[in-house]
Amino acid sequence: MANSDFCTDRAEALDPKTDLSDRNKREDIRDFLRRSITKGDEYRNTYRAHGYPIEAELMDRLVVFHHADDSKTYELAVHDLKLIRRFLLQRYAFRLARLVDKRLAGKVSPLWLWKDYFIPRIGLSLVIGFGGAMGSSTIFEWLAGLKGAAATLFAQACLLVVFLLVYLNVRDVVTGSHPNVWGRSVWVFAVALGWVGIGLLLAAGLDHLMGWGFDWRHGTLTGCTALVLAVLTQFFFTKAGSMAEPL
Repeated sequence: MANSDFCTDRAEALDPKTDLSDRNKREDIRDFLRRSITKGDEYRNTYRAHGYPIEAELMDRLVVFHHADDSKTYELAVHDLKLIRRFLLQRYAFRLARLVDKRLAGKVSPLWLWKDYFIPRIGLSLVIGFGGAMGSSTIFEWLAGLKGAAATLFAQACLLVVFLLVYLNVRDVVTGSHPNVWGRSVWVFAVALGWVGIGLLLAAGLDHLMGWGFDWRHGTLTGCTALVLAVLTQFFFTKAGSMAEPL
């Protein structure tokens, strides 16, 4: 059973009869929601333990973070909206994060906001992944020797491992009961494949200029291997436990 303070504060914060024109009420709601999205706070842990819909409730009360009557007195509005956005991105709630972006329009660079939807941590980790796959001559040459069905099965196995790791990560972040676990996993997986595609296109472009003899089969197998290493790297170096943690 949730503690009485949490239940009381949550009931008051979400009460549809609450007069949001009251500045003190808005501040009380902001305090409750800040605690509910702060890592390590008892309120956030309670939300997770009981499976309360934190995302829906947060968005339902988002107005208290950008209320017109607070424009001159609420100095932390942009800061708090960024915290909410970071929390949503950590949970792979990209669509909801876009709604917060609209409240940050004119206050934060659009390019800086948009970059997070391409999950740049995966792209950066791929540098390590490609380094690992290509740095070992044994692995690199073994990949070059895979042909036909063996190459297809190996690539499929790598992608299956990647999707499984992504799914487990999303499920761990938002909990298995969340209705959008699969949808968010598929999006992250698709973005990850996009980063591999970009890497292969760059390699092919350099080959066109330098004449290295780029082989798409070998490159694809190397890219699949690199992606496995990249996703595993994220598990060790991402403090928030989410690959979508903003940079």
